[in-house]
Parts: sequence; C-alpha cells; structure tokens
Amino acid sequence: FSTEKSDSSGKGMMVALPDKGKNFSAIGHFESESPRLDYLVDFPVAGTYELWVRTSCPNANSDSLWCGIDMIPQKDVPARFGATLWTDVWIDVKEPGVHTLNLWMREDGTMFDKMLITSDLKMQDITEEWMKTKESPQK
Repeated sequence: FSTEKSDSSGKGMMVALPDKGKNFSAIGHFESESPRLDYLVDFPVAGTYELWVRTSCPNANSDSLWCGIDMIPQKDVPARFGATLWTDVWIDVKEPGVHTLNLWMREDGTMFDKMLITSDLKMQDITEEWMKTKESPQK
C-alpha cells in the first residue's frame, strides 16, 4: 500500500499499487500474498459489529478490499468507481478483547481513507448526514 492524495479526509488515502489489474478474489489464496493493513481494535463484547469504510477507486477493476479479524477473512468491502463514499459491512467478533482488524487488497488500485466500527444500531440514524462529508461522526 502507498499513500495517495485524491479526495482524502486527511493527508492521503492508502492505495494498493501498482494499479495493473491484479485481483485477489479467492478466499484461501490471498491471505499470505495480498498487501494488508492491520489495526488493533479493543472490542468490549463479543458480537456483530458494523464496519464503515470510506473508499474510492479509479476504475471498475479496482473496486474492493477484503476485511477480516485475526487473519480470518470475513467480508468483501466494495468501493464505488468515480466517488469517495462510505460503505458498510458486518463483521463477527467471537470473543471480547483486543483483536487485529485486517484489510487486504482484493483488487489493486482500490483506495482506503478511513473506517469506523460500531455496535450502535442508532448509527443508522445519522448515516445519510455524515456519509456525505469527509468527517467521522462524533458520539
């Protein structure tokens, strides 16, 4: 991953380069080969969490990431061509405590700006308001 300025909310987005059509689409084959970003997250309770990810992509062949917990892939996170938008997926956390949230390149060229993780279903109430901005919601 490298940093690229674009429509980022800060100094730049992380982007999987070079953007030459590389695709890691099969679970079980990309975990050790695909570029990966790791984030330590303290989950207070086990359960299902909503992962919001702000992404962008330069073309339709560069429009997704994989996400997982502790090196176990869970979901494909889509990006939308021609726009920098928030999208959400649900992730399962089996035990409370500190876990590693993994983001893998699924297709090179996909850009990742930032994320938000919540178990608060009330976040849906403010989704439209903050999805149109670069700012993260404050609660």
